[in-house]
Amino acid sequence: MQQLLLVLVFVAFAVSAPIKVTALCATLLLLITLTVVAVTHAVAGVSTTVSSAFKAVFLSLCFLAIWLLTLLSYVKGSGSASFHNLSLLMLLASLFGAFVMGFKVALPLSFSSSAIVAVLSAGISGALIWGARSYL
Repeated sequence: MQQLLLVLVFVAFAVSAPIKVTALCATLLLLITLTVVAVTHAVAGVSTTVSSAFKAVFLSLCFLAIWLLTLLSYVKGSGSASFHNLSLLMLLASLFGAFVMGFKVALPLSFSSSAIVAVLSAGISGALIWGARSYL
């Protein structure tokens, strides 16, 4: 089901974006998925398939989107948009938790291993995206 939803999102994106941007995003998605496979094998010693790594990346992005929409709904409904000290730390921790839960649900790992995989994959993926922006 997740793959079908991602394919539909990608087709909608491909129709509206230029071909160069679409090709770069597809390449980056494949590289990020392969990064998750490699990091999972290196950290936990568990060999995962490309489809389960793809599912982990997709679920992490979905959980982040749900988290951000929930926060936006709270801010709009309450009128309070200032987060300081402990509330800011709790927001960041819940953001990280939402990201890690995508890896925890899709991959057969413990929460601590999922957190390590999420941090390392996010760092490597960020470097890939930073390097790919020069092609746009």
